[in-house]
Amino acid sequence: MSEHVLISCNQCQRELRVRVNYLGQKVVCNHCGHLFVAEAREDFNSVSIASVGVAEQNPAESPVRTEVQEQEIQQLKEELCELKTENDRLASRFVAANYQRVSLHLRAENLESQLRQAIEHIRLVQDDLAACEVVRSEANRLRVEAFALRDAAMHAIRLEDELQRLTKQAEEQRVEYEESAALNARLQEEAETLAKEREQSYRTDTTRLRGELTGLRASLDAQRLEYEGKLARANLELDQVMIERQKASSELEVIKGERDRALSERDLAVIERDRLAGELKQLGDGLTAAHEEIHGLGETLAGVALDGVRLEEEREFVSQLRNEMHTLVKERERFLDEQLEELSEKRERLELERSAVNSRWDRDRQDGLAELQKVAGQLASIRRERDDLFQTLQQTRREFEAFKNRRLDENEAQGNRERELRSIIKRLQAARQPFDK
Repeated sequence: MSEHVLISCNQCQRELRVRVNYLGQKVVCNHCGHLFVAEAREDFNSVSIASVGVAEQNPAESPVRTEVQEQEIQQLKEELCELKTENDRLASRFVAANYQRVSLHLRAENLESQLRQAIEHIRLVQDDLAACEVVRSEANRLRVEAFALRDAAMHAIRLEDELQRLTKQAEEQRVEYEESAALNARLQEEAETLAKEREQSYRTDTTRLRGELTGLRASLDAQRLEYEGKLARANLELDQVMIERQKASSELEVIKGERDRALSERDLAVIERDRLAGELKQLGDGLTAAHEEIHGLGETLAGVALDGVRLEEEREFVSQLRNEMHTLVKERERFLDEQLEELSEKRERLELERSAVNSRWDRDRQDGLAELQKVAGQLASIRRERDDLFQTLQQTRREFEAFKNRRLDENEAQGNRERELRSIIKRLQAARQPFDK
């Protein structure tokens, strides 16, 4: 016959009925689910309850039983044994259910701690997102600076185009200056050649006329008719000189036309050609004076000598004009060289500034791209963490829902088992009452 004892729960202090062989082992309270070691109380002997059984009666006092009663008693004993077995099985299942409930309670606490950790992780992720917003604002600022640097680079490109335009303009001015200088040199060379030719012609004519005049004076009285022929020849030569003068005038007109074309190109060339025109005019005046002196060769040789002196002075004046022209050309060349050097220095300075702006823009662009890539990586990592956290929360929510449903089902099943146990106990008590009587 198995015995049961009454013990008290260490937590809720409610009485529990357990088997004797469970003493010293861990049991679970049916009321609060607390797990503790079952220990016998001091009044163990007084509270020991005999298990349900059939009391042995004195055979001498027992009434005579019929065979039908014996069969009923035997059947009741068998039912009692079956009920005991069922009771033991249900009690073991009840203990296992309590163990499972405790484990589920621990699992629920673990899930709640995981939920708190997930909430904390969400808060950290939100802080990281706020930091990412700061990084995004910094990236926007860097993007604005990159746009400003791009505008600076465009300004540098425009400066470079302006520098190229100025360089091209300086090159065109240099070419125009070289053309003007070549034209001035050619005009000067032609003027010098013309002056030399006229001077040589004047000298030749003067020498020839001087010899003729000497011959005329030597044979004036004896050869008056011959003198008149020579005078006619002198008139012919004068006509040739007039023709040469007309040719010189046409050449002068050509030179003036070239001078007018040069005037449209450079102001300095205009001034120089004006001086050259004055020189040619003076030469023309000298030619006129020389022709007048040739007309007066028959009157006086002193006029011829004065003409030679005047021609020498005019040659010196032409040389002086030529020297002044060379001086002006050199000054103009020096001025243009200085401008060209200034433009070259300005171009080099602009090249250095453009290189510095390009290098700074490239460096800032690379830094901005690296920062953007870093921010993009951080955002991708945060998105992955957010997705993982969302999946974890979904999994936790599903597990919690499953646990809650399972616990409700288990509680319902446990309530059903308790009701079955109560009904079995009531049946056992109802079956025991006739034997107790």
